[in-house]
Amino acid sequence: MLNINRSIQPTLGIDISASNVRVLQLSTHKQRYHIDHIGTYPLPENCISERMITDIDSVAECIRKAVKQSRSQAKHCIMAVPASNVISKVISMPAGLSDEELEVQINVEADQHIPFPLNEVNIDYHIIENNQTDSEQIDVLLVCSKTSNVASRVTAAKLANLTAIVIDIESYITERSFPHLRAADLHDSENYR
Repeated sequence: MLNINRSIQPTLGIDISASNVRVLQLSTHKQRYHIDHIGTYPLPENCISERMITDIDSVAECIRKAVKQSRSQAKHCIMAVPASNVISKVISMPAGLSDEELEVQINVEADQHIPFPLNEVNIDYHIIENNQTDSEQIDVLLVCSKTSNVASRVTAAKLANLTAIVIDIESYITERSFPHLRAADLHDSENYR
């Protein structure tokens, strides 16, 4: 969400907490972030249980109302699942595998590390770096969440007339956002000297 460019379609960031829905649309101008649209709408009780959406229709309606309040015309959104609903593990894989071979090997490894049937989870992975102790290996971050966690967010967005183009993990978004926000803060402080 932070690599916003005017040439791409506007995208909303959507945060669904236990008590409300928040939407935010940012843009950049001269290395500064600007809030273009912002909205929030309270969720009825019992829509969220243990950080999972239990009433998709009500959540979708609250997303619609938050978007309306924001006056955004965006049709794409970025959402996240809570880290508590995700399993992540760094695994070592042989270096030099093709993309296809790596994906097959990831599924084999996932079956050993994930306590759910693979047909019940969404799996993603990211190559972190070469393994520090064995140059013949690479370290790969393996991440999975139950399909229902991801599907409920995608469905809520769709019912709110939005297309979820990214479903990420809340803590990872925060971690990746910090350097961008810190850079913007440093830029601002240099302008005030």
